[in-house]
Amino acid sequence: MLYLNQLQYDTMPYPTDIEHPGSEYSTRGTVSCAGCGLCAVCMVVDWLCKASFSLEDCRTLAFRVRANHAIGTDMELLAPAAAEQFGLHLEMTDDTSRLADCLKQGGVAIINVGGDREGYTGIFSHRGHFVLAVGVDETEFCILDPSWTRQKYAEEPRRSCVREEGIRLYTTDAVLQQEIAARSPGYYLFTK
Repeated sequence: MLYLNQLQYDTMPYPTDIEHPGSEYSTRGTVSCAGCGLCAVCMVVDWLCKASFSLEDCRTLAFRVRANHAIGTDMELLAPAAAEQFGLHLEMTDDTSRLADCLKQGGVAIINVGGDREGYTGIFSHRGHFVLAVGVDETEFCILDPSWTRQKYAEEPRRSCVREEGIRLYTTDAVLQQEIAARSPGYYLFTK
């Protein structure tokens, strides 16, 4: 199954924050700095459709639906467009039990994590970020992080909240609920 790491695409342009034409993100933005959402959508298509959806094609779709109007990717615009293009069912929710149900039915989900906030240190990112949930068992969710590095989860509190097996990360529903507490929708659930 496909895994994409946005950090490998530091020369691929991805202008975001287009509502502010002179901003750093609009003039020099790349997939590396703002393309976690693109990577997550490409992985969704690969996992569920066994089809190829290149970063270039996903970026084109993001531009078409104006999902790059703010910094990063507006998943409320890109997810429905991708679901329609590939014939997938999409549900947007903040309910972690619905996330678990989706994964148990063979679906995958993009998680909209919020990062650091007053009194809380983000586990998957210190700012907004998208990660992909690909599985669940009785105690843990399996996550793919488009900005994973060997060092990223060595720092606290990440090390205490995430178990690593290579690029596969494992965490609990309690951690995920904290991660999406400042975001809504927190989960974009995709099924065939």
